[in-house]
Amino acid sequence: MSEGVVEFSQDTQEKNLTLITAQTRDAVATFMNRDYVER
Repeated sequence: MSEGVVEFSQDTQEKNLTLITAQTRDAVATFMNRDYVER
Protein backbone atom coordinates (compact mmCIF):
# COMPACT_ATOMS: atom_id res chain seq x y z
CA MET A 1 0.00 0.00 0.00
CA SER A 2 1.36 3.40 -0.97
CA GLU A 3 1.62 6.02 1.72
CA GLY A 4 -1.67 7.88 2.11
CA VAL A 5 -3.58 5.66 -0.32
CA VAL A 6 -6.59 3.70 0.92
CA GLU A 7 -7.33 0.52 -0.99
CA PHE A 8 -11.06 -0.16 -0.74
CA SER A 9 -12.33 -3.74 -0.67
CA GLN A 10 -14.47 -5.17 -3.45
CA ASP A 11 -17.44 -5.14 -1.05
CA THR A 12 -16.95 -1.42 -0.35
CA GLN A 13 -16.62 -0.63 -4.06
CA GLU A 14 -19.82 -2.54 -4.85
CA LYS A 15 -21.72 -0.73 -2.10
CA ASN A 16 -20.40 2.60 -3.36
CA LEU A 17 -21.63 1.78 -6.87
CA THR A 18 -25.03 0.85 -5.43
CA LEU A 19 -25.15 4.21 -3.62
CA ILE A 20 -24.18 6.17 -6.73
CA THR A 21 -26.79 4.31 -8.78
CA ALA A 22 -29.51 5.06 -6.22
CA GLN A 23 -28.52 8.74 -6.02
CA THR A 24 -28.60 9.04 -9.81
CA ARG A 25 -32.02 7.40 -9.96
CA ASP A 26 -33.32 9.83 -7.31
CA ALA A 27 -31.87 12.84 -9.14
CA VAL A 28 -33.43 11.77 -12.44
CA ALA A 29 -36.78 11.16 -10.74
CA THR A 30 -36.62 14.65 -9.23
CA PHE A 31 -35.78 16.44 -12.45
CA MET A 32 -38.19 14.42 -14.58
CA ASN A 33 -41.03 15.17 -12.17
CA ARG A 34 -43.86 16.89 -14.07
CA ASP A 35 -44.13 19.73 -11.51
CA TYR A 36 -40.41 20.47 -11.79
CA VAL A 37 -40.37 20.36 -15.59
CA GLU A 38 -43.40 22.65 -15.90
CA ARG A 39 -41.85 25.43 -13.79
